[in-house]
Amino acid sequence: MTKCKIKNVYIFANGMTMVFGHDGQQMPEYQGRTEDVMPLIREAGYREMVPLVEWGGVRSTYPATPAEPSSDNESPAQSPGRGDHR
Repeated sequence: MTKCKIKNVYIFANGMTMVFGHDGQQMPEYQGRTEDVMPLIREAGYREMVPLVEWGGVRSTYPATPAEPSSDNESPAQSPGRGDHR
């Protein structure tokens, strides 16, 4: 199995995703609205938990693989006031 080229994925409270490779460079082909890019990120082999970042620090995590939501692991779209800034 080949190594995933994605090292870090960050999801922001505004619903946007930022991705970095092992070289520390941003990977714009995997960045954008979370619901649009998470399938691409999973397809690239990234399977880690993804931090949901709010200004000032990490608030919670978001699964890189589809899972049933729970109170400990909710997606930004399921929490009122977070992630819906369209």
